[in-house]
Amino acid sequence: MQKKCRELKEKWVKEGLFPLKIRVGINTGEVVVGNMGTRKKLAYTVLGSDVNLANRLEIECTSGRDYDIPPNV
Repeated sequence: MQKKCRELKEKWVKEGLFPLKIRVGINTGEVVVGNMGTRKKLAYTVLGSDVNLANRLEIECTSGRDYDIPPNV
């Protein structure tokens, strides 16, 4: 995904289009998924500490940096 994103960014910049920028945080674990809220305000969402960790990893992934997980982790 990171490789393809870089390729698209280069292509789109050459074409004068908006450069593509993404940040991704990936984690695994148990979460609660579904429609949550009240009848007046319902939202499809994901809840759980593992979701929060993925969000924190995504925030730390600044543009131009790749983070790899060692194979023994």
